[in-house]
Amino acid sequence: AILAQIGAFISITLALLHWGRCFRQLLVMALLVRPDTKCSHQLLPEAPRDLEGQAALDSLEPPLEYTRSPPESTSATWCSQTCHTCFPPRTLSVLASALPLATAATLALLIENRLLVIVLLLSGAAATCWVAMIVGGRHTLTADAAARLLYSKSSGKSPGLPDALRGVFWMSDNPAPEMLSSLDGGVFNDHKRVLSITLGGPFGWSYSSSTCGFIGWLSFAILGCMCCGRGRFTFNEDFSIGRIGICVCGCVDIYRLAHVDMTMEDVTQPGLEPGTTWLRRTSICGSEFDGGNYTLRKIIGTDGHELQPNFDAMLASLSSDGKPGVFIKGWMEKPLQQIVSGSRWPCGDGEIKCAPVQQVMGQGAHAHP
Repeated sequence: AILAQIGAFISITLALLHWGRCFRQLLVMALLVRPDTKCSHQLLPEAPRDLEGQAALDSLEPPLEYTRSPPESTSATWCSQTCHTCFPPRTLSVLASALPLATAATLALLIENRLLVIVLLLSGAAATCWVAMIVGGRHTLTADAAARLLYSKSSGKSPGLPDALRGVFWMSDNPAPEMLSSLDGGVFNDHKRVLSITLGGPFGWSYSSSTCGFIGWLSFAILGCMCCGRGRFTFNEDFSIGRIGICVCGCVDIYRLAHVDMTMEDVTQPGLEPGTTWLRRTSICGSEFDGGNYTLRKIIGTDGHELQPNFDAMLASLSSDGKPGVFIKGWMEKPLQQIVSGSRWPCGDGEIKCAPVQQVMGQGAHAHP
């Protein structure tokens, strides 16, 4: 009971410190009437785009593992349909924001001590406001706008980071409901060759705007806040192979405890810029897990140029209104709309304006049009 009261006091104090400044924004976010932020810069019209993108998809090396037809497995079909039709992100936002207070109210009915009931309800209210801040700080954008947003907000934020790790990457055949990532923006130790990024941190990752994507995004955002969760990338001397871990509380590596080994290896073809293509491997208890293996392809280069055909292939693989996507590894298609974490406290972002991204027709090229 004493620990619960101490925890409640700390939570309430932290919430009150921000209520005076953010009271109006909190009400808006709690009611979810804040419109999703849109990127003001649209695709450049210079190069014609193949809407189906079959040529771009077929030209990828190594080949993208996908199918045009829905999965034959009943469970896979059910999972894909459920992720896109049940509980849209806006509904999930309401449920996630209300869950702490609802849980506290339910527990309060079982407690007779009035003081504990008051502390419990206040803690639930503070937690609800905290979750509402996180939920309200997200941005829902199209994949091309999300890629430019990640680049414009993160580029150059990690001094000393090798060019092979800069830019924006596409998790091309990753069946999980996540798609874009930017490693630039984390804390880089060039002596130890270690890069540390905040889980669910602002402008570092994108998730599918679907049920599974929203749950995955919110889980990592909360884990990053509550447990100081960080993704840790440790590289060899030439930065061609890296090991990935997730650390909480500054020292506990969850993957190592669970005997999960995740690595990334630079498999870029000769003649292209190093870091254009990475092979992500996952093994559990020494056995390779094929569902966790995929190819990481750079779609925006170090200098902000689109890398082709990767960029167009990424757009062609996604589903949107009237256009079906491809089924990654015969399992699940991903939507054009993506969720990106914004500022933890929503008072500072304002209107998002993305830096223009030029187009380059060669994957590793840097020639300006």
